[in-house]
Amino acid sequence: MGMSTRPTSSRALNLHAQPAAVKGKVFTTVDNGKLHVAVGNRYVGAIDSYNNCVSRFVANLFGWSEQVAINGKVRHVEREEYIRFLNENTVYNDVCADNIKNYVDFNALKIEPMEDKGTMRQNISQYKANYLFQKLASAIVDKADYEKAKKLVGKGADLDRFFWVREGQGISFTTLTAGLSKKNALEFQAGRYTPLLYAAVVNNKSFAEYLDSFGADCSAQGETLKFKRKIVGVSPGGTVVRTTESDSHIQQRVETSTILDMQDITVPQYYIQCNPDDYSVLWTENREPKIINNYDCSQVRYSTNLIRK
Repeated sequence: MGMSTRPTSSRALNLHAQPAAVKGKVFTTVDNGKLHVAVGNRYVGAIDSYNNCVSRFVANLFGWSEQVAINGKVRHVEREEYIRFLNENTVYNDVCADNIKNYVDFNALKIEPMEDKGTMRQNISQYKANYLFQKLASAIVDKADYEKAKKLVGKGADLDRFFWVREGQGISFTTLTAGLSKKNALEFQAGRYTPLLYAAVVNNKSFAEYLDSFGADCSAQGETLKFKRKIVGVSPGGTVVRTTESDSHIQQRVETSTILDMQDITVPQYYIQCNPDDYSVLWTENREPKIINNYDCSQVRYSTNLIRK
């Protein structure tokens, strides 16, 4: 049996209530046991899926699953859920268990959702969207891999979270100083960006436009600054000797501590925003005073003495 489509006349009655057919690249994301599907920047829906070898084996054994080809990859989905999904989100109106095999090449289907459901990232968990966001930021900053980045955008990466790019120190997804040694002197330039702000700063306007088409916030404000960590003083801490004995030796483990007086200086430079008209960068001088933070930390060195009896 071939594919049957919904009658044109019935859809004509609801032209204003129902979105038109969508075209574009198909994106999928597995989250909370469901296969989420989007076409271009439009979320289509979710299907219960079997995502590990054990669940796939059991589902195949009892005839619960259907194997569907999406983007060259075979996905194992719950058959009744997939039938429901097709009847609700495609132009076909007669999908059932008897003809489901006609609809297992997903990329060949004509997608026509009955309602606007927003974007992929609005329909997956925040945990998953943040995970994809971190992979997206790493792809554009560490590897300049914008093809991978586009795929991550389509899969539902959060586009409005910020990350720090620290010269010579790597990305931070939390604070400016996260993961940095508190005992070493440092000095670097840093910027706080969203993916769209970063694209604008590196003058990748096509990627900035792509992010905009997926609803990235063009009004987000980032910043640039200079950070310096200095050792301003050193003082002795103390010495601890731990002794152990054997029949022939005495072993002394000596712990010598030093107190380092540290100072962090943060010098604001510019606020940055993206111009939504041409995706250029709008720079505004940041006149906030520099921030100085003083603290101390202990540095411990170890040595061992072996004394023969």
